[in-house]
Parts: sequence; structure tokens; C-alpha cells
Amino acid sequence: DPAGLTEIQEDGKKVFIRADVACATCHSGENFTDGVAYDVSTSTQAERLRREQLIADGEDMPPAGFFNTPSLRGVWRSAPYMHNGIAQDLREALEITEGTMGHISMLDEYERVALVEYLKTL
Repeated sequence: DPAGLTEIQEDGKKVFIRADVACATCHSGENFTDGVAYDVSTSTQAERLRREQLIADGEDMPPAGFFNTPSLRGVWRSAPYMHNGIAQDLREALEITEGTMGHISMLDEYERVALVEYLKTL
């Protein structure tokens, strides 16, 4: 919105940059990515085994289970989420990666909603 962020979106931005939540640790900079690969525990055992085989066969890729931090630019329009589409919406993506992709367990309902509303502005 050319007028700027709404109040709930501003509150979500504050949650996003909080050190204890840690979103901005990896999703940083102009494109909201640090370009580093992490294991956020979303790979199945079969996916991990397949990746290990590809690496053994000479493919140049991150270790099994690791994925490059994606940009959050336009994230609102790229559902489903995660490399394998296991999260249907942004809230679910945050919840299934609790502890491996930030920390939202201590957030109350308003903070969770605000965070998602902020993500939709990127």
C-alpha cells in the first residue's frame, strides 16, 4: 500500500525483527535472504536418501535436508510453501518449522496473525 503499513502489519514487522523470534536472522537484506543453506527439518527420509544419492553421483548441491534460504519477496503469492509444498499457508509454514526456522511458540495469537500480515506485504 503506498500509504504504508497498517497497524497490524507494523506490529508484525516488529515481531519479524525481534531477536528471540529470529526471522530476520536468515531473511535479511534487501531481498530478505542470507543466501545460506539450512536444514529446517521439512525433508522426508526418502528425500534425504535421494539427495545423498545425487551428491554421491557428483551433483553439486547442499547436504541432504538443506535448502537455500528463499527470498521473502512476493512470498504471499507462492503457496504452497516449503520445498515440497507441505505448508498450505504462511501460518502453517511458520508452525511446522518452529525451532528450525525461527521461534514462534512464545507468540500470542495477535503476534502470530500480525507476523503473517507483515509477511504478506513483502
